[in-house]
Amino acid sequence: MFCPTCGAEYTQKINYCKRCGANMATPTNSVEVHVPRPRFAAMFWAIALMALVGLITCFTAFDSFADEGLRGDHLIVPFVMGLLFIGAIAGLLIWQLSRIVSVFRDAVQTPKVTSQVTLPPQPSYQTPPLAAPTDPISSISEHTTRSFDPVIYLEAEKRRQRD
Repeated sequence: MFCPTCGAEYTQKINYCKRCGANMATPTNSVEVHVPRPRFAAMFWAIALMALVGLITCFTAFDSFADEGLRGDHLIVPFVMGLLFIGAIAGLLIWQLSRIVSVFRDAVQTPKVTSQVTLPPQPSYQTPPLAAPTDPISSISEHTTRSFDPVIYLEAEKRRQRD
């Protein structure tokens, strides 16, 4: 089982995602998504018309170059380059159209249902401002290490004698 929001995987059935808190239960009221169908036929015919106009232009240019007296490589090279250019543009447009069709097909097969989960308002906890310490905080190592300062030992010995 995977979380629909963050993608975390869980082996047991749970109600809420432990990572992001999303609702893991299947929604009871599903929302139908109506995606307008793009006009794929119109796009295809537009590509075909563009390729046909390009081919006619290429053949017209070939004929006008031949009438001007170009022969051999001077005539064939621009003609072949024009055909390759028209073919490349048509191929790229068909490739883009196939991508649009596949995205549309995937969207229709697996519609994404988004449901808004309203969580109860969380109480806001404010920590009281900390007061400045009245006594200096002693060091942790003050009572655990031995000091070689004789004044400390003399003061401790005087305190013991008073008690």
